[in-house]
Amino acid sequence: QRAGWSVSGCLPVTLGELSEAVSCRSYAVVGFSISRDALIDRLASDIKLVRSVSRNPGVVVIVGGRLAIEDQALSS
Repeated sequence: QRAGWSVSGCLPVTLGELSEAVSCRSYAVVGFSISRDALIDRLASDIKLVRSVSRNPGVVVIVGGRLAIEDQALSS
């Protein structure tokens, strides 16, 4: 907050809840943490959905977590 940022740490239970959150409020950054191989295929579509419904057309998406560290191509 010191630099003017307001951080919201929420863990939406569903992708629908995340979509609703980013469409109702303008977020500068949305982060995903991926740690299971089973979620890799879904990650790209989830990111596209967030970008398409985001109230902020310039939203930045970051990817972290165990798999992002092991396979840096996931976050590019």
